[in-house]
Amino acid sequence: MKKYLPSLLILFTGATIALGCNSIAYAQGDYGNYDNGYDNNYDNGNNNSYDNSYDYNNNNYDQSGNGGAGVQISFNDFYSQLAPYGRWVMDPNYGRVWIANVRNFQPYSTNGYWTYTNYGWTWVSNYNWGWAPFHYGRWGFSNINGWFWVPGYEWGPAWVGWSSNADMYGWAPLAPGTSIGVSFSIGSIPINFWTFMPRRYLGYHNIHNYYIPRNRYRSIIRRSNIISNYRSVGRGHYALGPQPREVSRSTGRAVRSTRIVNATSTRNTGVRNNELHMYRPAVRGNSSNTRSRGNVRSSGTTPTRSNSNVQRSSGATRSTAPTRSNTNTRKTTTPIRTQRATTTQQRAAQQRATQQRAAQERSTQQRASQQRAAQQRAAEQRASQQRATQQRAAQQKAAQQRATQQRAAQQRATQQRAERATQRARQQQTQRAERTQQRVERVQQRSNTRSNGSSSQSRKATRSR
Repeated sequence: MKKYLPSLLILFTGATIALGCNSIAYAQGDYGNYDNGYDNNYDNGNNNSYDNSYDYNNNNYDQSGNGGAGVQISFNDFYSQLAPYGRWVMDPNYGRVWIANVRNFQPYSTNGYWTYTNYGWTWVSNYNWGWAPFHYGRWGFSNINGWFWVPGYEWGPAWVGWSSNADMYGWAPLAPGTSIGVSFSIGSIPINFWTFMPRRYLGYHNIHNYYIPRNRYRSIIRRSNIISNYRSVGRGHYALGPQPREVSRSTGRAVRSTRIVNATSTRNTGVRNNELHMYRPAVRGNSSNTRSRGNVRSSGTTPTRSNSNVQRSSGATRSTAPTRSNTNTRKTTTPIRTQRATTTQQRAAQQRATQQRAAQERSTQQRASQQRAAQQRAAEQRASQQRATQQRAAQQKAAQQRATQQRAAQQRATQQRAERATQRARQQQTQRAERTQQRVERVQQRSNTRSNGSSSQSRKATRSR
């Protein structure tokens, strides 16, 4: 017996090591790739209360189903893939909407260009997230949030309306609920939605350098007409834009058509070999079905993993050694650990989603309070300005009154001085006249005296003769 004891110990050690390796490999197979499914389906089915208030089937801009690259997409995918590049907020009219984290942003105007494809004039965005908001859904504008995107499920080269005049092309994003057709007019789009540029620059990649200043848009719109060049898609239409022949005459260059090719992911997009590779995922039915299926998919563990657990567990019961039975006990508890880990991940996802919603609500409240404070400050400033204006007006009136009184006093003083001068002049004239008369009288007296003296002498001489 002692001879075989070393051999038995070696065999026993080898079997224990082999079973331990199998257990380790099994645990890695269950947990190693869990995060991949979570990243691709953000908060899928765990807490979808954020969009239950919005019915995506009641609007023209929400149209279900389109061809694509075979990739399926839902509202949850929009939510998770756009979240790193903006924020989702609750709009009272459209439910959950997305706002890009870009300053001075305007859709179909910022960081992109137009290229002509087999679908018409197509907007090519330089943003990583441009595959979704510029080709699905609609853009709206509010004074609180600025530009916001309402998700939709019909792909288009660009959901815009086109206009033109003698030397300008213009385009504007279609607002939620806006459809283009016979009754569509240039007055259907607000003036701040439009972007205009000279015709000759259509097709340039740096068209932002040639945009017309917005203070001229009102006069341009009065001279512009809608380009009624549409194509049907799903339950609606999209605008093809200007005719290539017309653009060629305006630019002096031939317009070549680029073929759109479906890309399997956003990393494979771009222009290659006269082909525009675009990520155009199809839609998983409508939004309500997507949410219900997301709830089913995200619950529990996958069937393949549970089947592998059963096979491993049943294979481990072949041996009756005590050590192997203990190892089997550890293996059979692995699915429980997987379920616990899945539940923990789900709870963590729910907590993160709740925290994100709370943070968004707080930020919305903060923005609202800041806006109210700004409005109050503006009202106070306007009131202070009005008071200052009134004070200045009162001061000006008082100054004018004082000046008028001063001028009247000066006029009275001038008149008084003039009257005194006139009186003095009259007195002087009177005095001069009196003095003159006195001199005349004295002269007459002297002359009379002389004449009397000469007459008396002549009488005396006569008498003496």
